[in-house]
Amino acid sequence: MKDAKTTTNKGIVKGFNESAFMEYLERHYAGFAGPDSGYLKSLVSNLIAYAHQWEQVSKDQFVGFLEELLPELTFGEIAMFIDDGCLTKDGISKKEAALQDHEDEKHTRMITAMRAVGYTYDILESRDDYLRFFGEAHVVRFAGWDDLSDWLHGVVFDDPDVRKAVDRALGELPPEQNNRMLWDALLAHRGHRVEIVTYGDPDEPADVCLEDMDTNEVILDAELYTLAARC
Repeated sequence: MKDAKTTTNKGIVKGFNESAFMEYLERHYAGFAGPDSGYLKSLVSNLIAYAHQWEQVSKDQFVGFLEELLPELTFGEIAMFIDDGCLTKDGISKKEAALQDHEDEKHTRMITAMRAVGYTYDILESRDDYLRFFGEAHVVRFAGWDDLSDWLHGVVFDDPDVRKAVDRALGELPPEQNNRMLWDALLAHRGHRVEIVTYGDPDEPADVCLEDMDTNEVILDAELYTLAARC
């Protein structure tokens, strides 16, 4: 008799959302994006299947097994995609911390996307249920982060380069474009006036950006991106 699997839609097996987890890997880890990532994705998928069968007896066991075999990932990152019932209190605490970090990153990405549109986040006047951004001509307001996200994803920009800059800031370019992100981002601003700009305290800035002064576009945001050598 085969082991029974508790399966729901969208790739959720025994409380673990594999499809969402794989999408997360594609967005955050370069090796999982692009045409040459098939083998690595297949390997991780096989590890998940093995873990479901042999490493999901006690709470935290499934996540701990994957964490040990995928050292670039933290326990909390993996736990974000599994039901609380599969975790101990400590595991849930790590999951909640990772979810908060992920939420903070999403907010930072949206703020950077708004800079690409020409608006600066008003940190003094804004709160979670009221976001205020000011541009050269006027101010725009949103009723929270979900409202801002809906606007960024739904608005149609006259300039397709602005749409691409917003998607880049949100981390939503297709994998094949992400692989050329730095190349394309720099090439698009060839011949323009660019500057290193800091935000916050001049002595201990909260963020450092490479910005195009001719187009008011953020090219690179150090709070979101880091640099690593090509393999």
